[in-house]
Amino acid sequence: MKVRGKIRYKILLVVIPILIITAGFLGFTSYFSAKNGITGIAKEFLGFKLQDIYKYAAQQNNFIKNMDLASDPTLFLNTKRSVGDYATTVINSPTGGFVGVTLSNNLEIVSMTNFNTKDSAEMIKKFDGKTSGWVEFDSDGKQYVGVFIDFSDWHMVFVILEDRNTFYRTVNEILDFLFIILSASLVVSTILLLIFIARITSPINKFVRTIQDITSNMDLTKRVKIYYPDEIGVLGFYFNNMIAELEGAYNQIKNYAYQTVLAKKKEERIRFIFQKFVPQEVINQVLNLASDSMLIGARQKVSIFFSDIRGFTTISESLRPEELVLSLNSYFDRMVRIIINKHGTIDKFIGDAIMAIFGAPLVRPDDAESAVSAAIMNSDAIEEFNQGQRASGKIEFKIGIGINTGDAIVGNIGSEQKIDYTVIGDTVNLASRLEGLTKMYHMPIIISEFTKDEIQPGKFHFRELDTVRVKGKNKPVKIYCPMALEKAKPLVQYLNSFHTALSQYYDGKFKEAKNEFSRLFKERPEDEICQLYIERCDYLILNPPKEWEGVETMTTK
Repeated sequence: MKVRGKIRYKILLVVIPILIITAGFLGFTSYFSAKNGITGIAKEFLGFKLQDIYKYAAQQNNFIKNMDLASDPTLFLNTKRSVGDYATTVINSPTGGFVGVTLSNNLEIVSMTNFNTKDSAEMIKKFDGKTSGWVEFDSDGKQYVGVFIDFSDWHMVFVILEDRNTFYRTVNEILDFLFIILSASLVVSTILLLIFIARITSPINKFVRTIQDITSNMDLTKRVKIYYPDEIGVLGFYFNNMIAELEGAYNQIKNYAYQTVLAKKKEERIRFIFQKFVPQEVINQVLNLASDSMLIGARQKVSIFFSDIRGFTTISESLRPEELVLSLNSYFDRMVRIIINKHGTIDKFIGDAIMAIFGAPLVRPDDAESAVSAAIMNSDAIEEFNQGQRASGKIEFKIGIGINTGDAIVGNIGSEQKIDYTVIGDTVNLASRLEGLTKMYHMPIIISEFTKDEIQPGKFHFRELDTVRVKGKNKPVKIYCPMALEKAKPLVQYLNSFHTALSQYYDGKFKEAKNEFSRLFKERPEDEICQLYIERCDYLILNPPKEWEGVETMTTK
């Protein structure tokens, strides 16, 4: 790796902006000070000239008044002209001049050949009711500056004007000269700085070359030459001591390196095998033994995911063994990839069934949501899988998925001969029972109320199916079918009607519930759960229960 010049560039990148900012600040401060001073003097000079013209006009006006000649229009006009002639003697500028204008925009005195009524209109706007002051205005692309004073005896305003570029020419020349000085200073400073940096970095470059020799030739007899007793010299001293220590330990390090290579290869083999079933972060945690609970077990909240292929016996009988294996491998590949992408851990394959864990060994705040999202994506992916099955003339797969969330014991469970990282407890059993209920309720996915409660509102649409008491459990649990929001949107009215009928069923209004379920079944005959409730209502109408809880008790797994 080449490092020559790197430090000097970094120093330049730090120092040059500081020089530019400092010089620029001083230069522009000087420029604005000079500009204010020069323009101030120039404005006063124009003011003195205007006062001179004003006094001359006042004298001429007093003269004709004293002589009682002010009423003579010819004499009055000549007097105004004499003021204009006098102004030309006071103002000697090819780009400026003197004008006398009324506020009604009548140009009566003009000593500028290129000044017209339109220009005076723009100028008058800038007076803003003042009797004297400074004026700047633009007209037809020309920029003017000047001073004005109100000559009330003639109801006129006297103005000395100058082209803006001409007025500020001296200041602009100072700015140009300032840029030249700053540029030259920057070039000279950069050259001196490069020379200075080269002297500083020379020992560092020699230090680097020595290190390169050591690393490229593995010659631990090399030592850094120390030039100055400064920080770099101290660094070289300790570096030489370090190399001496490394030389003595070199053979032992080689042995350790060899053992590390063997261990790395074993780890890579483990990763290659388990990454097909377990997310990458889980593998990292297992290999690093970051959590003792993975070895001894712990109670934690998890979401258990069970999926099963419906009618698998029929499928296996309709396919040759090699076809069955290919179909299963393709099916598992799609399902497992989705589960792992959603941060689930494949616990085991039970024949054609998949058991997965969300929330162990790594806990995430959205484990329940990820489990439901994976279930919906699995349900959608089976349609894509079946397209391939139909294209090859094979039987289609249908799956059922059950999800439950709750506390479970998570850890390595087994014997000395075989051990598995898995979960046990009632939470797991209920998830398995819910997967079995998908056949009875004709739903692709069934989740418990405990899973639903863990998911933030607005993530999915949940269709309530029933309140059940599964075999081996006394406490009833509400069950739901989750749906993606975009798929549930067209069915909102239908699902609301279904929930209304379900509420009537819970309230023991079996006739009303049957009528509503019958109407819904006619509207969507493919929604077979309505037929299930119609049959239940028929039975309950003929055999009214003494105590009605609205709970369906399951007698089988």
